[in-house]
Amino acid sequence: MPGENIQDWSTTAATNATADTLINWAEGQPRASVNNSARSMMAAHAKNRNLLNGSITTGGTANAQTFTSGVTYTTVPTGLTVRLKVGVTNTGATTLNMDSIGAVAIKDQSGNDIGANALLLNRYVDLLYDGTNWILLSASGAATAPFDALAFSGMQINGAMEISQEKGTTATAFTSNHIVDGWIAVKSGTMVTSGQQVADAPVGYTNSLKVTVSTAQAVLGIGDYTIIAQKIEGFRSSRLQFGTANAQSVSIGFWTKIHRVGSYSGSLRNAADNRSYGFTFTQNVADTWEYKTVTIPGDTSGTWIGNTNGVGLLLSFCMAAGTAFTNTANVWTAASLIGVTSTTNGVAATTDTFQITGVIVLPGADLPAATRAPFIMRSYDQELLICKRYFQQSFVINSNDGVGGGMAVVLYSTRAASSGVWPVEMRAAPSLTTYSPSTGATGNLWFPGIADVAMSSVPSVTAKGWGAFFDAPTSMLPIGQTGVFNWRVDARL
Repeated sequence: MPGENIQDWSTTAATNATADTLINWAEGQPRASVNNSARSMMAAHAKNRNLLNGSITTGGTANAQTFTSGVTYTTVPTGLTVRLKVGVTNTGATTLNMDSIGAVAIKDQSGNDIGANALLLNRYVDLLYDGTNWILLSASGAATAPFDALAFSGMQINGAMEISQEKGTTATAFTSNHIVDGWIAVKSGTMVTSGQQVADAPVGYTNSLKVTVSTAQAVLGIGDYTIIAQKIEGFRSSRLQFGTANAQSVSIGFWTKIHRVGSYSGSLRNAADNRSYGFTFTQNVADTWEYKTVTIPGDTSGTWIGNTNGVGLLLSFCMAAGTAFTNTANVWTAASLIGVTSTTNGVAATTDTFQITGVIVLPGADLPAATRAPFIMRSYDQELLICKRYFQQSFVINSNDGVGGGMAVVLYSTRAASSGVWPVEMRAAPSLTTYSPSTGATGNLWFPGIADVAMSSVPSVTAKGWGAFFDAPTSMLPIGQTGVFNWRVDARL
């Protein structure tokens, strides 16, 4: 071990006669060595002071950081504790290399890899070497919030892809269609793709959204693209204060399982589609679930929807994109962009698939490690209530046939009277579609034992409910006859 190294000093006084090669307090030592030993002891204390007072700044790269101890260690002593100033913000699992000894993983106190932004530029961290890993004793980021608080701070809806009220597990073509609640699929080009909810997910999750290519497009035109996207309501995103000097960062965590390895991308945009930030992520191993994190600085420019029920943010994940809709990564741009230049073409072959789940969109820089990410997803029952703010139906969820159940109506002159409230108040006055509970016929009422009757108009609706009359295009059945109908209401962004 090097000299002037306080880690080599013994708690047994006699042993310290030869504990340090540069400090020789042996009995009967030569007079000339006394000053040298005293000065070396002072130097050892000063070196240890610097390891503990935050005067050493890390170097290297975001996820492979380095520092020089000043002691010139050749191995890392077990129990060594250091306080460092962070020289570069980390973006995921990170290593630390002291004195070029070798990269050592940084773990949290539960033994998990640290997540993005656990080390923030110009902040201070305390670490302890346990003989195998550096253990992060104090994160430089904001104090980690309880998982339940993080879950209900999530701005996304249905990030775990569990809710699929309209389509269930039915595959749906990419033509601006909703695939599962909250997620829309959009494409331009000759490729043919479909998306659906599947029961395939990382540990801790149940479902994912899977995109499958049935007709490939190996060469993309400049305006071709394939994306899945979510429009996040202003009430949910306004806390970010985008478009002001107080704009806050936003962090996105998600899991991907992609057949074609390579660099993929996504973007965050405003409702006016004239502010965009492109980000990248890499699928390292084919057909394997991998956890990704992205932190995006707040946008102090542009026009962003505030605390209203309009579109606050547009988040998209890009499987393929031509040059008309891509640009440089990690910069806010005054344009409508959906991805980053050189995004891997994930629709180049009919074998290509793209799966995603566990999407969490949080204000600030606080994201969990991969092993803990499932804990901050809202439970199914809570997520279903949130999803019903945008879309709901009176018949069985996860179905699309309109059959079963029913709300009562009573004939009144040439009208059928009915009124009621939606189980969950909606984002805005929705569109209303009615179905016969018997046949599933759209626009019909069902009078049990008699017939379906087509309606020429439906009741007026508000965000709270409906009422009061249906109108029929033909003569009605006897006054007082009761019937039933099912409904589907849509107030999606």
